[in-house]
Amino acid sequence: MAWWGWVAIGVGVAIVVWLLLRSVLLDEVRLHRRQLAGLASRSGWRYYAGAHGALAFLHGAPFERGASRSANHLLIGNDRGRTVGVLEVAWRYAATTGSGFDGHASAALIELPSPQPELVVRAQGSGADMLDRIGVRDLQLESVQFNQAFQLKTEVDRFAYDVLHPRMMEWLLANMPRELSLRIDGPLLVVWRNGGLAGPTEAEKLLWFAQEIRDRLPDFLWSRTWQPRLGQTHTPLSAIPQWAFGPVPTDIPLNVHTVQHRGYTVEVFEQYNTKLLGTKPHWAVSAQVFVPVLWPTAVVRSRQYAGIKPGAQGADFTDRIPLNDPRFERMFAVGSPNPAFTGDLLHPDFRQWLAGDQRIAGTQLVTITGLVEQDRHNPQAHHRGMLIICRPGRISDPGLVTNLLEVACDATERVPKPAFQHTEQRLPS
Repeated sequence: MAWWGWVAIGVGVAIVVWLLLRSVLLDEVRLHRRQLAGLASRSGWRYYAGAHGALAFLHGAPFERGASRSANHLLIGNDRGRTVGVLEVAWRYAATTGSGFDGHASAALIELPSPQPELVVRAQGSGADMLDRIGVRDLQLESVQFNQAFQLKTEVDRFAYDVLHPRMMEWLLANMPRELSLRIDGPLLVVWRNGGLAGPTEAEKLLWFAQEIRDRLPDFLWSRTWQPRLGQTHTPLSAIPQWAFGPVPTDIPLNVHTVQHRGYTVEVFEQYNTKLLGTKPHWAVSAQVFVPVLWPTAVVRSRQYAGIKPGAQGADFTDRIPLNDPRFERMFAVGSPNPAFTGDLLHPDFRQWLAGDQRIAGTQLVTITGLVEQDRHNPQAHHRGMLIICRPGRISDPGLVTNLLEVACDATERVPKPAFQHTEQRLPS
């Protein structure tokens, strides 16, 4: 073979590897968003992917690092009767620094009853951060042990003494990890660490730590009047305008509820879809039944939606899967990268039920294998097969949810047995 032939082969292999890696990375991003959205749903909070405008209302560390900043994930809601948030902020240093380094930080925020002076507590030797600012200076307390462990920055000494009373210092010495820093700034208490938000478990830990500090702040602080200075945070978390949070995240399960129904574990959730069941973004509700096999992907979609590409689900609607069933094919389009599986799934009896049950009109049936569990860094996260019934609507409609639960369980029970013999190979999580 000529040299240019080997070059062409090498380029082709490189492209395939790049596409595979890109697919894996995109799957991880979707999983990460789903896990954080799941935590928000379980906690009664809101989740935003890309709430970059919120950073316009947050000042000081870790929100003012770098030259180009973004808020990749934001969870906001109520916990212990307080307005709270958990945020991942990312930044890029200016090109003129020569570093080109991308950084991330994860933070928990709690709204305070009234604005307060700035106070920062961090481990000794943890770096300058953004704390050496005009009006913020070092302070030494009476506890030698505390001074050896932590560095303090404050603009009002009396405030620092009131916050860091003996019980607070004792608790921080016993419980504050070295990688965490805390800051009271205007109407906010902020606890943060360097690094991205790994998953729901870390979000809960950050918020728990911040709440424990908040519980130990003396109530008399809130009766004082303090006017935040220029450069300090002015806006309470609850007063950040809605536009700053960006649009509702698309194609991510929201308001996830896990129920036991007719002996099955079923997840019911809603999504703001961009690719399923219509030409425009809209809300849709899904009932997802877990099955004991790793199923290949197949999509059975009502013909009124057949022109829409299924995107990440990996199926296409070229109608190359011969069913020889004109009535069924007038009602549904079928897509799958595995025609053999689809042939066993869509047995004539199953097709007859799908075409004859009025509850299925205007719905989509999907078989797929995906990652489950709450935390992508959890070593026990694993793949499971799923059967999903989806149709337009909102999860607040109890009649729709009841209908989807019944249809999903009916469909699972009617799936032909040969379809359960098919499995899709997946890499370990």
